Amino acid sequence: MRRRVVGLAMLAVGLAAGGLHGVPSVAGAASALSPSIVHVASAQGSAGTWSPGRTIDPDKNPPGQPATNVLWALSCPTTTFCAAGDVDGSLFSYSDGSWSSGQQIFAFQPGYIGDGFYSVSCRTTSFCVADGTVFSYSDGSWSSGKQFSNTSDFGASCPTTTFCVLGGRVFNYSGGLWSRGRQANTGTGGNIFSSCPTAGHCVAVDNGGYPFTYSHGSWSKGTRITKPGLSLVSISCPTMTFCVAGDDSANVYRYSGRRWSSRIELNTPNANGNIQLTVNSVSCPTTRFCAAVVADGFVFTYTDGKWSSGLQLDQNALNSVSCPTTTFCVAGDSDGRVFTYSRGS
Repeated sequence: MRRRVVGLAMLAVGLAAGGLHGVPSVAGAASALSPSIVHVASAQGSAGTWSPGRTIDPDKNPPGQPATNVLWALSCPTTTFCAAGDVDGSLFSYSDGSWSSGQQIFAFQPGYIGDGFYSVSCRTTSFCVADGTVFSYSDGSWSSGKQFSNTSDFGASCPTTTFCVLGGRVFNYSGGLWSRGRQANTGTGGNIFSSCPTAGHCVAVDNGGYPFTYSHGSWSKGTRITKPGLSLVSISCPTMTFCVAGDDSANVYRYSGRRWSSRIELNTPNANGNIQLTVNSVSCPTTRFCAAVVADGFVFTYTDGKWSSGLQLDQNALNSVSCPTTTFCVAGDSDGRVFTYSRGS
């Protein structure tokens, strides 16, 4: 293991800005916004409603020290179960309408932020992959199996319990063992984010602005779709003929199975300011609906070919979003809060 692991029964009550290459800073989003903007009591968007933010992860460090409660990792395989992880190595679960207290998986070191959870992919309550380890949730607690990968877990995607992609590397499970498969060769040296709609078929993007496809056991060569200097940092593919990827300048790109669209600018009012506008996460449960969250606290929804205007949920950065259906999403921010989207079917 790369980290000291504490007892899994231990509960916690509950990044440093710019601390990871290819991961956007979460600092400055709140302070740069107009002080007249406040947290919404509820917000209407795309025929649905976002709930007010709910704190599930209080910061364990005192003010002035790196925040422990930045929620990068979030996965909801169903509308009744979600897993969330923070940068300090705590896991949280959402079950039947309520969130659990955090369970400290990696040892907490006061005043310090170690390598926590930056991505999680769940198929069921008994199969969630984070930090290259399979975790299961049962009877109110998390348990873990053996870590099968030291590969960066950014953009973890596991469409089945026997096939996962972590950091652009394929892993297959057979005969009780995980085997390492091919690695996407980006040549940029940055992080790779992946989305796999089915086992054996994936699309990945990297910090150099290149997308790659995986099929029939091999990765394609990438072709840049962003302007030079822009990074691709998020992707979601409900099918191999539809994907949405986000960059670090409030743009999204749509894949049709043959080609990528030119950049589509999300209509954030902060586009001409000095605020970090990374599209930190995107989630598309179908080809007709997506949600994307931006580091300035805005969320956007895609419905039947059109992107909505931005809706501000938070003065802090929104870091993660997961939508198992078109009528339910959960978003996480950089201050331990979650927001829930719902609409009638």
